[in-house]
Amino acid sequence: MHAKTLCTAPRNFILSTLLVLVLGDAGSLTAQVIDIPLQGAKNTDGIPAPWELRVKKGKADFAFQEVGGPAGEPALCLRANDSSFSLNRKVSIDVAEFNVLSWSWKVDSLPQPNNNDQVLQILLYFHGGRVLSYVWDIVRPKESTWSESIHLSLSIKVIAAETNTEKGQWRSVVRRVDEDYSTVYGNAVRYLEGIRIQSNSQYSHSIGAGCISTLNFRRNRG
Repeated sequence: MHAKTLCTAPRNFILSTLLVLVLGDAGSLTAQVIDIPLQGAKNTDGIPAPWELRVKKGKADFAFQEVGGPAGEPALCLRANDSSFSLNRKVSIDVAEFNVLSWSWKVDSLPQPNNNDQVLQILLYFHGGRVLSYVWDIVRPKESTWSESIHLSLSIKVIAAETNTEKGQWRSVVRRVDEDYSTVYGNAVRYLEGIRIQSNSQYSHSIGAGCISTLNFRRNRG
């Protein structure tokens, strides 16, 4: 891995857009899958566009691996050493239509147990300031849900999508985002406008490390 520290991070973490339809032409109504690629031309910070780096505390330590995933797909590996940072991108996805989100992830090092540090997090930013966060948590039971109040303009609902403490093993996750959203917010899912991949260890002043493979959304009307 290599360390990257953002010196002039803009306040708005979502700065650019790239949407890839892997079945059919871009914008085709017959497309069944939307990939969220982790690879691409890198900027001066070593980050593939359209991803953008945001550092909340400490230094960002990350690496993009072209064939790092469990099936040889690209992966993003993050290492938080008493730090908090994220990779962010803007998207435009109708999650009522592309309602199933899947990815794989693994942990290589876990922060000291506490309620605020999660080694891996995937945050979905919906229209109107609502956020659905899937985390790898080692304190709460799997499928636990709770609220966070980090920013006055955002409502953040969290789901413990994984709690396993086994290190170095890829684990696959499939979520019905529309159903998860309805469960925690009580109404129909809104339009998805941004995605954040994050790692935290600043509260326990310890080290957490792990990797996440390419995310994809697909249709499932069953």
